[in-house]
Amino acid sequence: MAFRITTGMKMNTYRYNLMQSINTLADAERKMTTGRKFSSYAESPADATNAWRVRRNYMDNVGYKKENKDTTTRYQSGWLTMGTIHTHLEQYVGKTAAIRAANDPTAEAKKELGNVLANTAETVVQAMNGCKYGDEFVFGGTDGTSPPFSWEGDHLYYRGIDLTPPSMFPDGTQKWPDYWGKLDEKTGIPKDFAEITKDWKMVNGVLTGDYQAQETMEQKELKFTPEGLVKPPVVDASGTVVLKQAVDSNGNPVAIKTDGGDVTSVVDGKGNPVTLPQTFTVIDANGATATVTVELGDATGEKLPVIDEKGEPVIKTDNGEIPKDQRQWYVFFKNMETLNKLSDEVQYADLGMGMEEDENGNMINGTYFNNALPGINMLGYGVDEDGDSKNLALLMKKFDQVLSKVDSNGTVPDSEGGNQRVIDLLGKFDAVCDFTRKGYSKIDTEAKFLTSNDETLGDQTFNLNEQILNLENVDPAEAISQFMWDYNCFNAALKIGTQLLSQSLLDYMR
Repeated sequence: MAFRITTGMKMNTYRYNLMQSINTLADAERKMTTGRKFSSYAESPADATNAWRVRRNYMDNVGYKKENKDTTTRYQSGWLTMGTIHTHLEQYVGKTAAIRAANDPTAEAKKELGNVLANTAETVVQAMNGCKYGDEFVFGGTDGTSPPFSWEGDHLYYRGIDLTPPSMFPDGTQKWPDYWGKLDEKTGIPKDFAEITKDWKMVNGVLTGDYQAQETMEQKELKFTPEGLVKPPVVDASGTVVLKQAVDSNGNPVAIKTDGGDVTSVVDGKGNPVTLPQTFTVIDANGATATVTVELGDATGEKLPVIDEKGEPVIKTDNGEIPKDQRQWYVFFKNMETLNKLSDEVQYADLGMGMEEDENGNMINGTYFNNALPGINMLGYGVDEDGDSKNLALLMKKFDQVLSKVDSNGTVPDSEGGNQRVIDLLGKFDAVCDFTRKGYSKIDTEAKFLTSNDETLGDQTFNLNEQILNLENVDPAEAISQFMWDYNCFNAALKIGTQLLSQSLLDYMR
Protein backbone atom coordinates (compact mmCIF):
# COMPACT_ATOMS: atom_id res chain seq x y z
CA MET A 1 0.00 0.00 0.00
CA ALA A 2 1.43 3.38 -0.95
CA PHE A 3 1.88 6.04 1.72
CA ARG A 4 1.52 9.65 0.66
CA ILE A 5 3.86 12.14 2.26
CA THR A 6 2.34 15.55 2.22
CA THR A 7 3.97 18.88 2.63
CA GLY A 8 2.11 19.31 5.93
CA MET A 9 3.64 16.17 7.27
CA LYS A 10 7.06 17.40 6.31
CA MET A 11 6.22 20.74 7.94
CA ASN A 12 5.23 19.07 11.21
CA THR A 13 8.47 17.11 11.26
CA TYR A 14 10.37 20.25 10.40
CA ARG A 15 8.68 22.25 13.17
CA TYR A 16 9.41 19.50 15.68
CA ASN A 17 13.10 19.40 14.78
CA LEU A 18 13.20 23.20 14.70
CA MET A 19 11.86 23.32 18.28
CA GLN A 20 14.59 20.86 19.31
CA SER A 21 17.11 23.18 17.69
CA ILE A 22 15.61 26.16 19.51
CA ASN A 23 15.83 24.30 22.85
CA THR A 24 19.42 23.29 22.14
CA LEU A 25 20.24 26.90 21.27
CA ALA A 26 18.47 28.16 24.41
CA ASP A 27 20.37 25.66 26.56
CA ALA A 28 23.67 26.71 24.99
CA GLU A 29 22.78 30.38 25.55
CA ARG A 30 21.91 29.69 29.21
CA LYS A 31 25.20 27.90 29.82
CA MET A 32 27.08 30.73 28.10
CA THR A 33 25.39 33.52 30.06
CA THR A 34 25.20 31.81 33.51
CA GLY A 35 28.38 29.77 33.23
CA ARG A 36 26.61 26.80 34.86
CA LYS A 37 26.44 23.25 33.58
CA PHE A 38 22.97 22.67 35.06
CA SER A 39 20.26 24.72 36.72
CA SER A 40 18.26 22.01 38.46
CA TYR A 41 18.85 18.71 40.18
CA ALA A 42 16.92 16.88 37.45
CA GLU A 43 19.30 18.02 34.74
CA SER A 44 22.27 16.14 36.26
CA PRO A 45 21.51 14.22 39.49
CA ALA A 46 25.05 12.86 39.94
CA ASP A 47 26.79 16.20 39.45
CA ALA A 48 24.17 18.01 41.55
CA THR A 49 24.66 15.57 44.46
CA ASN A 50 28.45 15.95 44.35
CA ALA A 51 28.11 19.72 44.03
CA TRP A 52 25.85 19.85 47.11
CA ARG A 53 28.39 17.89 49.15
CA VAL A 54 31.28 20.08 48.04
CA ARG A 55 29.31 23.28 48.66
CA ARG A 56 28.39 22.05 52.15
CA ASN A 57 32.09 21.41 52.87
CA TYR A 58 32.90 24.81 51.43
CA MET A 59 30.41 26.61 53.69
CA ASP A 60 31.67 24.62 56.70
CA ASN A 61 35.17 25.70 55.80
CA VAL A 62 34.10 29.33 55.61
CA GLY A 63 32.68 28.95 59.14
CA TYR A 64 35.91 27.35 60.35
CA LYS A 65 37.92 30.25 58.92
CA LYS A 66 35.73 32.81 60.66
CA GLU A 67 35.94 30.95 63.98
CA ASN A 68 39.70 30.57 63.54
CA LYS A 69 40.06 34.28 62.83
CA ASP A 70 38.05 35.24 65.93
CA THR A 71 40.06 32.82 68.07
CA THR A 72 43.36 34.08 66.64
CA THR A 73 42.43 37.68 67.42
CA ARG A 74 41.42 36.66 70.94
CA TYR A 75 44.72 34.86 71.50
CA GLN A 76 46.68 37.77 70.09
CA SER A 77 45.04 40.03 72.70
CA GLY A 78 46.06 37.59 75.43
CA TRP A 79 49.53 37.26 73.95
CA LEU A 80 50.07 41.03 73.97
CA THR A 81 48.88 41.29 77.58
CA MET A 82 51.07 38.45 78.79
CA GLY A 83 53.97 39.95 76.83
CA THR A 84 53.52 43.21 78.73
CA ILE A 85 53.45 41.39 82.06
CA HIS A 86 56.42 39.22 81.13
CA THR A 87 58.62 41.96 79.70
CA HIS A 88 57.82 45.13 81.61
CA LEU A 89 56.18 44.11 84.86
CA GLU A 90 57.59 40.76 85.88
CA GLN A 91 61.09 40.85 84.44
CA TYR A 92 62.12 44.47 84.91
CA VAL A 93 60.01 46.09 87.65
CA GLY A 94 59.01 43.14 89.82
CA LYS A 95 62.11 40.97 89.70
CA THR A 96 64.54 43.90 90.00
CA ALA A 97 62.72 45.16 93.08
CA ALA A 98 62.74 41.67 94.61
CA ILE A 99 66.47 41.26 94.04
CA ARG A 100 67.23 44.65 95.55
CA ALA A 101 65.01 43.83 98.52
CA ALA A 102 67.10 40.75 99.23
CA ASN A 103 70.37 42.71 99.23
CA ASP A 104 69.72 46.34 100.10
CA PRO A 105 70.53 46.95 103.82
CA THR A 106 68.60 50.24 104.09
CA ALA A 107 65.35 49.92 106.00
CA GLU A 108 63.52 52.71 104.17
CA ALA A 109 64.70 51.40 100.81
CA LYS A 110 63.40 47.93 101.60
CA LYS A 111 60.03 49.29 102.65
CA GLU A 112 59.85 51.34 99.47
CA LEU A 113 60.75 48.31 97.39
CA GLY A 114 57.96 46.42 99.11
CA ASN A 115 55.55 49.15 98.00
CA VAL A 116 56.87 48.85 94.44
CA LEU A 117 56.15 45.13 94.47
CA ALA A 118 52.66 45.66 95.92
CA ASN A 119 51.88 48.24 93.24
CA THR A 120 53.27 45.92 90.57
CA ALA A 121 50.95 43.18 91.81
CA GLU A 122 47.95 45.44 91.33
CA THR A 123 49.21 46.50 87.90
CA VAL A 124 49.51 42.86 86.83
CA VAL A 125 45.91 42.18 87.87
CA GLN A 126 44.68 45.34 86.11
CA ALA A 127 46.43 44.22 82.92
CA MET A 128 44.76 40.80 83.09
CA ASN A 129 41.34 42.37 83.66
CA GLY A 130 41.94 44.90 80.88
CA CYS A 131 42.47 42.21 78.23
CA LYS A 132 39.20 42.03 76.28
CA TYR A 133 38.00 40.80 72.92
CA GLY A 134 34.88 42.78 72.13
CA ASP A 135 32.80 42.64 75.30
CA GLU A 136 34.44 39.42 76.47
CA PHE A 137 37.15 39.23 79.13
CA VAL A 138 39.83 37.02 77.58
CA PHE A 139 41.25 35.58 80.82
CA GLY A 140 37.89 34.67 82.34
CA GLY A 141 37.97 31.05 81.18
CA THR A 142 34.50 30.08 79.99
CA ASP A 143 32.95 33.10 81.75
CA GLY A 144 33.95 36.23 79.88
CA THR A 145 31.10 38.39 81.15
CA SER A 146 32.88 39.78 84.24
CA PRO A 147 36.47 40.78 85.12
CA PRO A 148 38.27 37.57 86.15
CA PHE A 149 40.25 39.04 89.08
CA SER A 150 39.33 41.39 91.90
CA TRP A 151 41.00 42.75 95.04
CA GLU A 152 39.37 43.07 98.44
CA GLY A 153 42.08 44.55 100.61
CA ASP A 154 45.04 42.18 100.25
CA HIS A 155 42.75 39.31 99.23
CA LEU A 156 42.82 38.39 95.54
CA TYR A 157 39.77 36.67 94.01
CA TYR A 158 39.35 34.81 90.75
CA ARG A 159 35.73 34.66 89.61
CA GLY A 160 34.66 35.09 93.21
CA ILE A 161 36.99 32.42 94.63
CA ASP A 162 39.58 33.61 97.17
CA LEU A 163 43.13 32.80 96.04
CA THR A 164 44.72 34.16 99.23
CA PRO A 165 46.20 31.50 101.57
CA PRO A 166 45.83 31.84 105.37
CA SER A 167 49.60 32.41 105.58
CA MET A 168 48.84 35.96 104.37
CA PHE A 169 46.03 36.58 106.89
CA PRO A 170 46.92 38.80 109.88
CA ASP A 171 45.55 36.06 112.17
CA GLY A 172 46.44 33.10 109.96
CA THR A 173 49.02 30.36 110.35
CA GLN A 174 51.90 29.83 107.95
CA LYS A 175 50.93 26.24 107.18
CA TRP A 176 48.14 23.69 107.46
CA PRO A 177 48.35 20.98 110.16
CA ASP A 178 51.17 18.54 109.40
CA TYR A 179 48.95 15.49 109.83
CA TRP A 180 46.94 16.56 106.75
CA GLY A 181 49.92 15.33 104.75
CA LYS A 182 52.11 16.76 102.01
CA LEU A 183 50.66 18.41 98.93
CA ASP A 184 49.53 16.20 96.08
CA GLU A 185 51.56 17.20 93.01
CA LYS A 186 48.53 17.10 90.71
CA THR A 187 45.85 18.77 92.82
CA GLY A 188 47.92 20.99 95.13
CA ILE A 189 45.84 19.72 98.08
CA PRO A 190 47.23 17.77 101.09
CA LYS A 191 46.97 14.06 100.39
CA ASP A 192 44.96 13.22 103.53
CA PHE A 193 42.78 16.36 103.44
CA ALA A 194 39.71 14.73 101.90
CA GLU A 195 39.74 11.77 104.29
CA ILE A 196 40.34 13.86 107.41
CA THR A 197 37.71 16.48 106.64
CA LYS A 198 35.07 14.28 104.94
CA ASP A 199 32.63 14.55 107.88
CA TRP A 200 33.18 18.26 108.59
CA LYS A 201 30.09 20.40 108.12
CA MET A 202 29.73 24.16 107.67
CA VAL A 203 26.46 25.46 109.12
CA ASN A 204 25.84 29.22 109.34
CA GLY A 205 29.55 29.88 109.14
CA VAL A 206 30.42 27.38 111.89
CA LEU A 207 32.55 24.40 110.89
CA THR A 208 32.18 21.37 113.14
CA GLY A 209 33.40 17.77 113.20
CA ASP A 210 36.07 15.47 114.57
CA TYR A 211 39.47 17.08 114.27
CA GLN A 212 42.99 16.52 115.53
CA ALA A 213 44.79 19.09 117.62
CA GLN A 214 48.13 19.23 119.37
CA GLU A 215 47.72 18.39 123.03
CA THR A 216 48.55 21.21 125.43
CA MET A 217 49.27 21.44 129.14
CA GLU A 218 48.49 24.29 131.48
CA GLN A 219 51.77 25.91 132.49
CA LYS A 220 52.53 26.13 136.22
CA GLU A 221 55.30 27.96 138.01
CA LEU A 222 58.02 26.08 139.91
CA LYS A 223 57.70 26.34 143.69
CA PHE A 224 60.86 26.05 145.80
CA THR A 225 61.02 25.13 149.48
CA PRO A 226 62.50 26.89 151.39
CA GLU A 227 61.04 29.83 149.40
CA GLY A 228 63.30 32.33 147.73
CA LEU A 229 66.44 30.24 148.00
CA VAL A 230 66.96 29.63 144.27
CA LYS A 231 65.46 30.36 140.87
CA PRO A 232 65.46 28.12 137.77
CA PRO A 233 67.48 26.77 136.26
CA VAL A 234 68.43 24.79 139.38
CA VAL A 235 72.08 23.78 139.80
CA ASP A 236 73.57 21.26 142.21
CA ALA A 237 76.57 21.66 144.46
CA SER A 238 78.99 21.16 141.56
CA GLY A 239 77.29 23.87 139.51
CA THR A 240 75.70 21.38 137.14
CA VAL A 241 72.20 22.19 135.94
CA VAL A 242 69.78 19.65 137.35
CA LEU A 243 66.41 21.26 136.55
CA LYS A 244 65.31 23.57 133.74
CA GLN A 245 62.34 24.39 131.53
CA ALA A 246 61.74 21.92 128.70
CA VAL A 247 62.04 23.50 125.24
CA ASP A 248 61.67 22.23 121.66
CA SER A 249 64.31 22.32 118.93
CA ASN A 250 63.55 26.00 118.31
CA GLY A 251 63.96 26.94 121.97
CA ASN A 252 60.23 27.43 122.62
CA PRO A 253 58.83 26.24 125.99
CA VAL A 254 56.98 22.91 125.78
CA ALA A 255 55.73 20.09 127.95
CA ILE A 256 56.94 16.51 127.47
CA LYS A 257 54.81 13.40 127.65
CA THR A 258 56.69 10.36 128.92
CA ASP A 259 56.13 6.75 127.92
CA GLY A 260 54.35 6.26 131.21
CA GLY A 261 51.80 8.95 130.33
CA ASP A 262 53.10 11.62 132.74
CA VAL A 263 53.34 15.16 131.40
CA THR A 264 55.95 17.57 132.72
CA SER A 265 57.53 20.84 131.63
CA VAL A 266 60.74 20.20 133.64
CA VAL A 267 63.85 18.32 132.46
CA ASP A 268 67.20 17.57 134.06
CA GLY A 269 70.56 18.76 132.78
CA LYS A 270 70.59 16.01 130.11
CA GLY A 271 67.13 16.86 128.87
CA ASN A 272 65.34 13.91 130.47
CA PRO A 273 61.80 14.63 131.72
CA VAL A 274 61.55 15.07 135.48
CA THR A 275 58.36 14.50 137.43
CA LEU A 276 57.93 16.83 140.40
CA PRO A 277 58.21 17.08 143.35
CA GLN A 278 61.95 16.41 143.53
CA THR A 279 64.57 17.26 146.19
CA PHE A 280 68.03 18.57 145.23
CA THR A 281 71.13 19.82 146.94
CA VAL A 282 71.94 23.33 145.80
CA ILE A 283 74.36 26.11 146.59
CA ASP A 284 72.84 29.41 147.56
CA ALA A 285 74.14 32.87 146.73
CA ASN A 286 76.45 32.88 149.76
CA GLY A 287 77.99 29.55 148.82
CA ALA A 288 76.12 27.63 151.53
CA THR A 289 74.79 24.20 150.74
CA ALA A 290 71.10 23.60 151.21
CA THR A 291 68.46 21.04 150.40
CA VAL A 292 65.68 22.34 148.19
CA THR A 293 62.39 20.68 147.32
CA VAL A 294 60.91 21.65 143.95
CA GLU A 295 57.23 21.16 143.14
CA LEU A 296 54.60 22.67 140.85
CA GLY A 297 53.00 25.85 142.04
CA ASP A 298 50.07 27.89 140.73
CA ALA A 299 49.03 28.01 137.07
CA THR A 300 50.41 30.88 135.04
CA GLY A 301 47.52 30.99 132.60
CA GLU A 302 49.63 29.85 129.66
CA LYS A 303 49.27 26.72 127.57
CA LEU A 304 52.30 24.72 126.54
CA PRO A 305 52.25 22.40 123.49
CA VAL A 306 52.95 18.80 124.47
CA ILE A 307 55.61 16.80 122.65
CA ASP A 308 56.78 13.24 123.14
CA GLU A 309 60.31 12.26 124.12
CA LYS A 310 61.28 12.26 120.42
CA GLY A 311 60.20 15.86 120.07
CA GLU A 312 57.10 15.07 117.97
CA PRO A 313 53.81 16.82 118.82
CA VAL A 314 51.28 14.78 120.77
CA ILE A 315 47.99 14.77 118.86
CA LYS A 316 44.54 14.18 120.26
CA THR A 317 41.12 14.00 118.62
CA ASP A 318 38.35 16.40 119.63
CA ASN A 319 34.79 16.92 118.47
CA GLY A 320 33.11 20.26 118.08
CA GLU A 321 33.83 23.57 116.39
CA ILE A 322 36.98 23.40 114.25
CA PRO A 323 39.73 25.79 115.46
CA LYS A 324 40.12 28.95 113.41
CA ASP A 325 43.51 28.08 111.93
CA GLN A 326 42.23 24.74 110.61
CA ARG A 327 38.97 26.33 109.45
CA GLN A 328 40.93 28.86 107.39
CA TRP A 329 42.96 26.15 105.65
CA TYR A 330 39.84 24.02 105.19
CA VAL A 331 38.13 26.85 103.31
CA PHE A 332 41.27 27.50 101.27
CA PHE A 333 41.67 23.89 100.11
CA LYS A 334 37.95 23.63 99.40
CA ASN A 335 38.48 26.66 97.17
CA MET A 336 41.39 24.80 95.59
CA GLU A 337 39.03 22.01 94.55
CA THR A 338 36.89 24.59 92.73
CA LEU A 339 39.92 26.34 91.24
CA ASN A 340 41.23 23.04 89.86
CA LYS A 341 37.96 22.66 87.96
CA LEU A 342 38.13 26.25 86.70
CA SER A 343 41.73 25.65 85.63
CA ASP A 344 40.64 22.66 83.52
CA GLU A 345 37.74 24.44 81.83
CA VAL A 346 37.23 23.72 78.14
CA GLN A 347 35.48 25.99 75.64
CA TYR A 348 35.08 23.96 72.47
CA ALA A 349 35.91 25.63 69.17
CA ASP A 350 35.38 23.81 65.87
CA LEU A 351 38.29 24.84 63.67
CA GLY A 352 38.01 22.11 61.07
CA MET A 353 39.81 19.36 62.96
CA GLY A 354 36.93 16.88 62.78
CA MET A 355 35.18 17.74 66.06
CA GLU A 356 33.74 14.41 67.24
CA GLU A 357 32.45 12.64 70.35
CA ASP A 358 33.40 9.18 71.57
CA GLU A 359 30.92 6.47 72.56
CA ASN A 360 30.53 8.08 76.03
CA GLY A 361 29.60 11.47 74.64
CA ASN A 362 32.98 13.04 75.44
CA MET A 363 34.85 15.10 72.89
CA ILE A 364 37.82 13.28 71.40
CA ASN A 365 41.11 15.07 72.07
CA GLY A 366 42.67 16.50 68.96
CA THR A 367 39.37 17.05 67.17
CA TYR A 368 38.65 20.42 68.78
CA PHE A 369 40.45 23.54 69.96
CA ASN A 370 40.16 24.70 73.58
CA ASN A 371 39.25 28.37 73.40
CA ALA A 372 39.30 28.97 77.19
CA LEU A 373 42.10 31.00 78.78
CA PRO A 374 41.74 30.81 82.60
CA GLY A 375 43.72 33.64 84.20
CA ILE A 376 44.86 31.43 87.07
CA ASN A 377 46.75 29.31 84.53
CA MET A 378 48.78 32.41 83.70
CA LEU A 379 49.44 33.91 87.16
CA GLY A 380 49.29 30.69 89.18
CA TYR A 381 47.27 29.63 92.23
CA GLY A 382 47.60 27.40 95.30
CA VAL A 383 50.47 27.16 97.80
CA ASP A 384 53.84 25.46 98.08
CA GLU A 385 54.91 23.09 100.86
CA ASP A 386 55.80 26.08 103.08
CA GLY A 387 52.31 27.55 102.80
CA ASP A 388 53.35 30.50 100.59
CA SER A 389 51.21 31.48 97.63
CA LYS A 390 52.14 30.35 94.11
CA ASN A 391 50.27 33.28 92.57
CA LEU A 392 52.49 35.98 91.04
CA ALA A 393 50.50 38.95 92.37
CA LEU A 394 50.00 37.51 95.86
CA LEU A 395 53.67 36.61 96.20
CA MET A 396 54.54 40.23 95.42
CA LYS A 397 52.13 41.25 98.15
CA LYS A 398 53.86 38.80 100.51
CA PHE A 399 57.16 40.53 99.81
CA ASP A 400 55.52 43.80 100.83
CA GLN A 401 54.15 42.23 104.04
CA VAL A 402 57.60 40.97 105.06
CA LEU A 403 59.56 44.07 104.03
CA SER A 404 57.14 46.43 105.78
CA LYS A 405 58.30 44.95 109.12
CA VAL A 406 62.05 45.56 108.81
CA ASP A 407 63.67 47.39 111.73
CA SER A 408 65.76 50.56 111.54
CA ASN A 409 68.81 48.52 110.49
CA GLY A 410 66.97 46.98 107.55
CA THR A 411 66.72 43.59 109.27
CA VAL A 412 63.65 41.42 108.94
CA PRO A 413 62.44 40.33 112.43
CA ASP A 414 63.08 36.75 113.48
CA SER A 415 59.32 36.29 113.84
CA GLU A 416 59.11 36.79 110.06
CA GLY A 417 62.05 34.49 109.34
CA GLY A 418 64.84 37.07 109.34
CA ASN A 419 66.66 38.24 106.22
CA GLN A 420 66.80 34.64 105.04
CA ARG A 421 63.04 34.87 104.59
CA VAL A 422 63.48 37.48 101.84
CA ILE A 423 66.04 35.31 100.08
CA ASP A 424 63.70 32.31 100.30
CA LEU A 425 60.83 34.38 98.89
CA LEU A 426 63.06 35.48 96.04
CA GLY A 427 63.62 31.84 95.11
CA LYS A 428 59.87 31.25 95.19
CA PHE A 429 59.37 34.37 93.09
CA ASP A 430 61.71 32.94 90.44
CA ALA A 431 59.62 29.77 90.33
CA VAL A 432 56.34 31.69 89.95
CA CYS A 433 57.86 33.91 87.26
CA ASP A 434 58.92 30.78 85.41
CA PHE A 435 55.34 29.50 85.62
CA THR A 436 54.07 32.77 84.16
CA ARG A 437 56.64 32.61 81.37
CA LYS A 438 55.40 29.12 80.49
CA GLY A 439 51.85 30.48 80.31
CA TYR A 440 53.06 33.20 77.96
CA SER A 441 54.89 30.62 75.83
CA LYS A 442 51.78 28.43 75.69
CA ILE A 443 49.70 31.32 74.33
CA ASP A 444 52.44 32.08 71.82
CA THR A 445 52.48 28.44 70.67
CA GLU A 446 48.70 28.33 70.37
CA ALA A 447 48.66 31.60 68.40
CA LYS A 448 51.19 30.17 65.96
CA PHE A 449 49.06 27.05 65.54
CA LEU A 450 46.01 29.21 64.81
CA THR A 451 47.96 31.14 62.18
CA SER A 452 49.10 27.88 60.59
CA ASN A 453 45.56 26.48 60.75
CA ASP A 454 44.23 29.58 59.00
CA GLU A 455 46.65 28.95 56.13
CA THR A 456 45.54 25.31 55.96
CA LEU A 457 41.88 26.32 55.90
CA GLY A 458 42.67 28.85 53.18
CA ASP A 459 44.24 26.15 51.02
CA GLN A 460 41.25 23.89 51.65
CA THR A 461 38.83 26.67 50.71
CA PHE A 462 40.70 27.28 47.46
CA ASN A 463 40.65 23.55 46.66
CA LEU A 464 36.93 23.25 47.41
CA ASN A 465 36.21 26.27 45.25
CA GLU A 466 38.10 24.62 42.40
CA GLN A 467 35.96 21.51 42.84
CA ILE A 468 32.79 23.61 42.73
CA LEU A 469 33.92 25.28 39.50
CA ASN A 470 34.72 21.92 37.93
CA LEU A 471 31.37 20.40 38.94
CA GLU A 472 29.04 23.34 38.27
CA ASN A 473 30.65 25.70 35.79
CA VAL A 474 31.36 25.32 32.09
CA ASP A 475 34.47 26.36 30.21
CA PRO A 476 33.61 29.86 28.85
CA ALA A 477 35.42 29.29 25.55
CA GLU A 478 33.74 25.94 25.05
CA ALA A 479 30.33 27.38 25.97
CA ILE A 480 30.69 30.25 23.46
CA SER A 481 31.83 27.89 20.72
CA GLN A 482 28.91 25.56 21.39
CA PHE A 483 26.48 28.49 21.38
CA MET A 484 27.79 29.77 18.05
CA TRP A 485 27.53 26.29 16.56
CA ASP A 486 23.95 25.85 17.74
CA TYR A 487 23.12 29.37 16.60
CA ASN A 488 24.40 28.68 13.09
CA CYS A 489 22.55 25.36 13.02
CA PHE A 490 19.34 27.14 14.00
CA ASN A 491 19.79 29.82 11.31
CA ALA A 492 20.50 27.12 8.74
CA ALA A 493 17.33 25.31 9.72
CA LEU A 494 15.32 28.48 9.35
CA LYS A 495 16.81 29.15 5.92
CA ILE A 496 16.04 25.64 4.73
CA GLY A 497 12.50 25.93 5.98
CA THR A 498 11.80 29.19 4.19
CA GLN A 499 13.48 28.30 0.92
CA LEU A 500 12.75 24.61 0.37
CA LEU A 501 9.47 23.97 2.12
CA SER A 502 6.21 25.38 0.76
CA GLN A 503 2.59 24.23 1.10
CA SER A 504 0.65 22.74 -1.88
CA LEU A 505 -3.08 22.60 -2.65
CA LEU A 506 -3.25 19.12 -1.13
CA ASP A 507 -2.22 20.56 2.27
CA TYR A 508 -5.44 22.53 2.30
CA MET A 509 -7.64 19.58 1.19
CA ARG A 510 -9.30 17.26 3.58
